[in-house]
Amino acid sequence: MASQWFTAGVSTSHVWREPLEHGLLSPSGSSASPRRLNAVAGAADAAAAAGQSDVAADYYRQLLDLTVNADTELPAMARAREYLGSQ
Repeated sequence: MASQWFTAGVSTSHVWREPLEHGLLSPSGSSASPRRLNAVAGAADAAAAAGQSDVAADYYRQLLDLTVNADTELPAMARAREYLGSQ
């Protein structure tokens, strides 16, 4: 009965593929779709926590690119600068 609850017409498989398919989290910085600051920051933090330093650095660079004209310093910007400075 419990499996019916999970498969009752609700598919979550698109949740994991959608950001990558739309270029929102592309490490290559695809300009086909806008990048979202919080998504890029979260991806960078997750990659750093997972020990994927190259991927994390790419995301942190994207984050700094997105915030180059920011009026205020955001915590994610400070994390990005700290991470990139430590490499």
